[in-house]
Amino acid sequence: MGPCFGKHFIPDIPDNRFRYNTEGHPKNYNDGSYGRFVSAPLYPQVISWLYTKGIDISAPISTSGRFSYEIRTSEGASGWKREMGVYGFDTKYQAYNKAIEEALKLI
Repeated sequence: MGPCFGKHFIPDIPDNRFRYNTEGHPKNYNDGSYGRFVSAPLYPQVISWLYTKGIDISAPISTSGRFSYEIRTSEGASGWKREMGVYGFDTKYQAYNKAIEEALKLI
C-alpha cells in the first residue's frame, strides 16, 4: 500500500486513535521516519489497491435498504468473475469491511 491520508498512532495503550494527515498530501507512514505512526488507508485507497490486484469490490444497497458486498476477480481477457455476494448489512461500511476482509484472503 502506498502513501495514505490517514495514520494510526501505535503506543501500547488501548486508546489507539485514527488521525488524518493534515498536510494535504498522502504519506507513507510505514517507513519508520514518522515515529510510531503507521499508514491507515481510507476506503477509496483500499478499493483502488485491491483493483490493482485484480479484485473489484462494491457495497450496493438493496430495495429493502440493506447493504451487501460483492467481490469480482479478474479473469484476464475473459473479463470478471463474480466470487460472492452477501446481504444483510446495516451500513455500507460494515459491508465494505467484510468485503475487504474476504478480498484479502484472495491475495
